Amino acid sequence: MTSTVEQVPILVNQYVAASGNDEPLCQSYVQKVNDLFVAHKLSLLQFIRDLGQTLTSDNDMIRSKGLEFLARVLSKISQDHDKDKDKDKDENENEKETKTKTRNNLTRQDVGVMINFLLSKLDDKLSLIHALNGINSLVRSKAFVFDLHAELILDKLSTAYEPRKNLAKVRYEAFQILESLADLYMPLLTKQPICDHYVRTFLHIALGEKDPRNLVSSFKLNTTINQNFKFNDDSDNEILETHKTFISELFDTCFCYFPISFTPPANDPYKITPNELKERLRKTIASQSKFAPDSFPSLIEKLASTNPSIRNDTLKTINLCVQEYDVEAIDALWLSLWNALKFEILHNDMSLFKPTSSDIIPSDYVEIDDNDDIKVTFQTLDILRNIVKKLGNNASQMLQVVIEELVPNLVSGSKSRPSVVLLVVVGSANNSGYNKLLNELFRPQVWGKYFGVESQELKIEGDDIGERNAIMDKGQIEADAEDKNEEFTLNVAMQRDLVDNLGFLLMVHPKNEQTDLVKYKDHILIFLNQILMNSSDLERTLKVKAVQQSMRLITIPHFLTTANIELILDNMKEIIIKNVVDDENYFKTNVVVDEITKGLSNVMQETNNPTITTLVVNNMINPLLNMIGEQNKFNNIDSDEDKQGEKRLRFILTLVGDMCVNNQILEVISIRLIGMGSIEPRQFCIIVEQLYVLIEKVQLIKQFLTTSWYGNFVPRFMQMVNKMVEIDSQDYILVEKIGDLLKIIIRFIDRAKHQHVLDEAYHAFFTSTSDGSTNTFQYNSNLIETPTAYISIFNKILSAIDRSCKLNTASSLDSVTRLIPTLTNEYLRVQYLLNLCLHINKFVLDSSVIDMGIETDELEQLDKFEIYLWKLKALVMRVDKAGIEGLSHLLKLFNSYETSILSRQLIAKSLSVLFIDTSIFTNPPLPKKIISKVTNLNVKLLYKQHLFEIILPYLTLDIGETEAGVDSPISDFDLKFYALANICENVPTNVLAPHLAELSPLVLKALKSMSTTVGSEVSPIVIKSSLHILRNILEHGDKSTIDNLHLELGDLLSILLKLSTREDIEKSESSNLGEEIRRLGLIDLGLIFDKFDCEKYKRSVLKSLEKCLDDPKRSIRKLAVDLRQTLYEMR
Repeated sequence: MTSTVEQVPILVNQYVAASGNDEPLCQSYVQKVNDLFVAHKLSLLQFIRDLGQTLTSDNDMIRSKGLEFLARVLSKISQDHDKDKDKDKDENENEKETKTKTRNNLTRQDVGVMINFLLSKLDDKLSLIHALNGINSLVRSKAFVFDLHAELILDKLSTAYEPRKNLAKVRYEAFQILESLADLYMPLLTKQPICDHYVRTFLHIALGEKDPRNLVSSFKLNTTINQNFKFNDDSDNEILETHKTFISELFDTCFCYFPISFTPPANDPYKITPNELKERLRKTIASQSKFAPDSFPSLIEKLASTNPSIRNDTLKTINLCVQEYDVEAIDALWLSLWNALKFEILHNDMSLFKPTSSDIIPSDYVEIDDNDDIKVTFQTLDILRNIVKKLGNNASQMLQVVIEELVPNLVSGSKSRPSVVLLVVVGSANNSGYNKLLNELFRPQVWGKYFGVESQELKIEGDDIGERNAIMDKGQIEADAEDKNEEFTLNVAMQRDLVDNLGFLLMVHPKNEQTDLVKYKDHILIFLNQILMNSSDLERTLKVKAVQQSMRLITIPHFLTTANIELILDNMKEIIIKNVVDDENYFKTNVVVDEITKGLSNVMQETNNPTITTLVVNNMINPLLNMIGEQNKFNNIDSDEDKQGEKRLRFILTLVGDMCVNNQILEVISIRLIGMGSIEPRQFCIIVEQLYVLIEKVQLIKQFLTTSWYGNFVPRFMQMVNKMVEIDSQDYILVEKIGDLLKIIIRFIDRAKHQHVLDEAYHAFFTSTSDGSTNTFQYNSNLIETPTAYISIFNKILSAIDRSCKLNTASSLDSVTRLIPTLTNEYLRVQYLLNLCLHINKFVLDSSVIDMGIETDELEQLDKFEIYLWKLKALVMRVDKAGIEGLSHLLKLFNSYETSILSRQLIAKSLSVLFIDTSIFTNPPLPKKIISKVTNLNVKLLYKQHLFEIILPYLTLDIGETEAGVDSPISDFDLKFYALANICENVPTNVLAPHLAELSPLVLKALKSMSTTVGSEVSPIVIKSSLHILRNILEHGDKSTIDNLHLELGDLLSILLKLSTREDIEKSESSNLGEEIRRLGLIDLGLIFDKFDCEKYKRSVLKSLEKCLDDPKRSIRKLAVDLRQTLYEMR
């Protein structure tokens, strides 16, 4: 209900009564009065008159509440000013005055009267907070006149107001008045004498402040003063002294809190964080260049702290000061900073600095925790670098001092590395500094004597050096090195240090800028190449370091000539070839060779320079490929020579592969490998395998289209395939690898070309009219008429084709279906079944044409059931309705007692086929979307989960001890659990997880049955699957499921111990399966002891596990030892 003017006295009394008891009600009274102001029904004079008795009451509490009501109304009115401030920005003063009167009925006279009244209340203890709040509201009012009232307010705050006698919430209001004046009237505040008065008032109210919220305001105001007020150095003596005093007191007012620590109370209403306070204080200290004579010495003192957090806070503040203070301040004090900071580096561990890093100071070092001493080191270096950057052209004196102090440390001693780190950080701030440092370090008295640098040589112009280097050969380098270093020998340790120190210098070389380093290029190359070629083969660490810095030289833009890079690569090539040819253990890791291949790989990726890539191909890759020839033929598979040759071939291809980082190199390698003349099938198999690995590697680095490969590489490749793989070949490993290579090539061909590829492939492999000479795939037979292992290659090609392509499958499906029963070769039979499955899955769009009916008697016809099963797999993988219906029908037959036991066993064993992953229905992972836009798989993402949800009820509901059929030797439970076990072998954990509670009793029952029939009667697959499910229950089961296991703890431990130590599986099954069962048994035992209190079983388990200590498999022995150790440590 709207209030009237006559009701204002009532509102006053109601507010006084409600204040402190009902805040929402008080807010409503304030809003009602404000509404009267807005409606022009109430003036300030009328409101004061209605407040009169409360404002003048002898009762302190009533007087305080009356003033509170007034202050809150004024605050409400001032909010209108804040909202409309931007709208009125372009209006003239008269329009503003009119608008102010019409909006809130406040005139300049009203504001003046109210300010005088409220200032008179500064000595009223209870009313003080409201008086200050009201003054702040008036300052923010549009009717406030700065020239009339600002001086008066500042005067009263500095004389009549004593902050230290009041609570924090009262002191906060005084800060708010100063903030409002600064926010709204900064241009007027910067003039004299009001400027000095404002600073004096701030110092008065800020002195001794301790409240976090008020400190935030204090730091903000201090920063504002420093950034906006000008403290003159050229004024008369009196003003100069005053400003010097202000600077000193402003600094003391903030720095007395450093380092600041603050733990916010629970449910802090102001949400002030420790970092906020630290950052505010840091910015305040850095906001005034005239603080420098006081701040830097004071901060340096704080570095003596042993607390890393305080030291890091101090260094952050120094760093900000260096960046924010003016050049004059830094120029006057850099020496004191240098003298303090250098000890942080000279006397600390330097192992964190690696000469192979991308920079001395990591760009993300700020993310390191403040309690870590490592951050202290990085921050110190960052400050020194920023000092040089700040000084700019004035930095030469600092650099000279640093060089004079540190260069003597480089000759020898423990301070060599820290001195180099300091030098390169200071010298890398600008190009001139880097050149000065270079010329100093390469003086003959420092490094020059080790690099063969003579003073007169430095006069040679850069072009002359380049010309001399271009004609320099290895003999010249060795001769020069011998002559120049004759008198200066370094032991191996000193050489390693010198190469590392050179690495730090090269690390900070200015990017894309020419430096004086070119004057020393020849000397550096001679030095590094001498280490590579002349040092002992036992000094591999030294050679590795030389390789690393040689790579660094190559990455410096426009520094080395082509001849320089060829020289480096030639020497590295000799090392690799020597390792391949001479070393009997060449197939083992060699750190120098590894560093060369890794370094070249990184250089080519980092520089992305075609010239470097070409040089690596010509000088490294091609010579290595030339070594693959007649000497590597394999004639006798059992001969030692052939085995060595195979290892050599693999080693060479591995080295070449390590340097293959883009498709340009890959094309060269592929052309060279496929273009080899005489080659044996075993060699060809290794080459095909390596090509697949390389394509996969390059596609992960940077994807590229293989469309051109289809026209250039594939025909030549298939020509070799036809030579290597006879029609009747049974080299299935080679055939599979060929198919994998073609699959990855076709998958990355542009999708628009896939229909053409499909048509050519189908024509080549599945039609009798194929002319191999004109077809890309060059296959001269027909896979329908003459079944061969080439069906595997065709399957891989089909699996890579985009699923949008069309293929008329009617005749081929019938042909393949008729062909399969005639095949006796197991490999061919599986491949043709996969072909049938692939055809239906990708190219039969209307599943109704597929006959998915099967009756009970047909289950006993294995050929028909096998074909039916793979048809079913084709459909269920894409979650086709016909496939799901076919699966449901099959499961009903399985659950029917009218179905023979042999048929039910066949179904139980075969259901796993629906879940098994095959290579033609999977793709290797890629980090991003494929560049060719090909979608070659027609497999739903969660099809396994969908199938499992359908099948599981058939295998778990109504499962009992009844016989599986008439005269059946197997129970219904054993049959269904056997089916479940086979499925679970191929189901991921995330699919099993929701059903663990349901599976738990079945697993327990199965394990118990094993304890009575340990032997060949229980399928190892069932045992393995049971242990696998048990592991999932122990790791991912809910509390109730795990608690149920606890009830069976004794039996479980007994069963797991038997399975973990049994050997009979080895006799009837593969050793790998037996090992897996024992491994899972031991893992489950460990999980049980981790989950439950098994103290009483400890002794018996330890005794039983002794048998595992003699297990022939190392993995089993290790698990047993670890488990026994856990048991020994159990309390």
